[in-house]
Amino acid sequence: VVSPNKYRAAFFQEAAVAQGWDTLLAADVEFAAQKAVKNRIGLIVVDMESVKSSDQEPYRQFVQQVIDNSDGIPLLVLCGTEEDPTGEIWSRQLGVWMYLPGVDDQSDVAMLCGEARNVVEKLKGQLVSKEQ
Repeated sequence: VVSPNKYRAAFFQEAAVAQGWDTLLAADVEFAAQKAVKNRIGLIVVDMESVKSSDQEPYRQFVQQVIDNSDGIPLLVLCGTEEDPTGEIWSRQLGVWMYLPGVDDQSDVAMLCGEARNVVEKLKGQLVSKEQ
């Protein structure tokens, strides 16, 4: 979970843990990039909604880096604002697995994390069978 907002990070973390994910929290993209390289990450949630527009470039670079260096895993979930259709278009053009505009505490992020877990398990199975 990459979010500069500790309350939203905790919200996303609780949803992921409820679906059996081990989680890492990163308040900034530099730390997130280090952890992504060192750990086998299946799902990354990037909370762009909590990042000021003027500070989003490093987050965009991180998302681009993850997409460029992945083979479908990790799945990438991007949370943005409802008022920013260009953010959604940009993320979909990159191949982000899921774009969530306007996530709040009423959103069922746990269900999304459960679906992500199923997808990652299937993808990992495909990767293992290709290597054999």
